[in-house]
Amino acid sequence: MVCLNGVSNRFTMGRRAVPDSGGNEKISEAAIGGLADNSAVKIWPMDVGLRGQPIPWRVFTARCGPAVSALKCATSLEVCMSLKGKHALVTGSSRGIGRGIALKLAERGARIAVHYYQNQDAAKSTLTKIRECGSDGFVVQGNVCHPEEVSRIFKHVESEFGSLDIFVSNARTEAPTFYQPPMEITLDKWDTAVDSQAKAFLVGVREAARLMPAGGRIIAITFAPGGRFGSWQPWVAMGAAKAAMEVLARYFAVALAGRGITVNTISPGWIEDSVLNSLPSTVQDTIRDWHKGGWTPMGRLGTPADVGNSVALLCSDEANWITGQLIDVDGGASLMDAHLPLEIQQAVPKATKSA
Repeated sequence: MVCLNGVSNRFTMGRRAVPDSGGNEKISEAAIGGLADNSAVKIWPMDVGLRGQPIPWRVFTARCGPAVSALKCATSLEVCMSLKGKHALVTGSSRGIGRGIALKLAERGARIAVHYYQNQDAAKSTLTKIRECGSDGFVVQGNVCHPEEVSRIFKHVESEFGSLDIFVSNARTEAPTFYQPPMEITLDKWDTAVDSQAKAFLVGVREAARLMPAGGRIIAITFAPGGRFGSWQPWVAMGAAKAAMEVLARYFAVALAGRGITVNTISPGWIEDSVLNSLPSTVQDTIRDWHKGGWTPMGRLGTPADVGNSVALLCSDEANWITGQLIDVDGGASLMDAHLPLEIQQAVPKATKSA
């Protein structure tokens, strides 16, 4: 059996087939010509299933001609999804969602500028993991609440990379700096939230566009429910700041469309290894149980890798016609209706759960 692994950079083009941990062979395009007649060929997808088993994307059992044709097609798809030769800046990528994004871009070949504000050790750890993926990059420090520091970050990127293909605005100030309800919040805390999101994005996109060739990618990480609802009272400043960033993304999408630069916004649901883990343990458990119980139809919280995969898809050449969009990456949580009891609107009927 021959296995074509769909994850970018897991095998090197031009090398001969080598066995993976399951005894299958990972093959390159150069090895396709050596397939014997009646070769049984499995093509694996980008990721593994929940229990760690590969999910067959498509299975071919064919004589040499059709098998070679099919594998060349699959290999070409992998090449298209590659980000090899691209340069990316991911703000707030020392840990959590930002790290998940940086690693997924690195897996596909992009070199990464790992931004951090205070935790240099965590940023260096992210860079180490990037190098384990077969890519490279550097770390850059800066407080995105200050426009002059945002500009300095991009000057550092320019000196290291020369140009920039991908800008992911992910950094967010810590909750104690803005977390107050609307009738109590100080103007300083309000300004901190707005400065770290809308203003940082405004300055960052203009700096990024200066370094971007045609076909660049700009992605903002938001939390859309914070701007859509009003029930999470202490989130008011961040909710308003991220809503402003979402609006900016649409205006920038129109402004930069003529250069082939896309600008989109991703709104993750509740994610493990994120702000969730800074909450008291009882609150964390309540949130997990709430979503596993049905308020997230897919029955689990997200992971930084889930968000990273969505960013990587938007950064691919195949996503060049998607711009100005806000995309919920939340396992279906945004589809649920808070007006109805869960028992009435249950997304996955209990009778089908074990199927």
